[in-house]
Amino acid sequence: SAYAFAIDRSKPTIIPKQSGATIGQRIALSPTDVKEIQLLYDCISPSGSSTNSPGGFVTSAPATTLAPAQGTDSCTFESNFCTWTNSNSDQTQWRRHAGKTSSSNTGPSTDHRGSTSAHYIYIEASGHSNQGAKLDSKLYPGGDYCVDFYYHMYGSNVGYLRLNVVAGSQTIHMKTWSGNHGDHWTHQRLNAHVHTSGTFKFEIEGHTGSGYHSDIAIDDIQVHPGNC
Repeated sequence: SAYAFAIDRSKPTIIPKQSGATIGQRIALSPTDVKEIQLLYDCISPSGSSTNSPGGFVTSAPATTLAPAQGTDSCTFESNFCTWTNSNSDQTQWRRHAGKTSSSNTGPSTDHRGSTSAHYIYIEASGHSNQGAKLDSKLYPGGDYCVDFYYHMYGSNVGYLRLNVVAGSQTIHMKTWSGNHGDHWTHQRLNAHVHTSGTFKFEIEGHTGSGYHSDIAIDDIQVHPGNC
């Protein structure tokens, strides 16, 4: 109520100096606020399997590709892993590669732009069935971020790909993609609202399935502050 904290309950708590002006969100919640409340209390589910918690959540961003925002951390994996690192708390590793992966009917043949000489990173499923690999970002302060990347999940045994937020000892599963998505790259842009007073890192977790037809690849990751 606009009168909730007023000393004189016959008058609004705050009275604008300018006649006819409104303050804050006295009339209605913004669409963003409504979306946040719905996600926070599991009223709706974003596309794909996901787990939300008061520590943060993720919403799908518009599909339009924009120029990288100021402050963007971008990695194409052409020379190295940039500021991303393979975790030590997993069973296998993400590896840089160009061209076709070693097994047929799984994995990409090119990077997301169609080049056989440009690099991407992937999890090799041959000899690594039912194993996970985690890729960790640098540390970020709590706030709003856009996470932009391409993924490739092709094969009859593909497990899952998951975007996590790790803050201290807490891991929040932001969104999960599962199963065979076909022999093509998919562009994903997500708004991540991470409510923490400390620092956190993004973690991309891939998990192979029960057979070698489960290579998972990602390419061109961008993280920048603010919404997508």
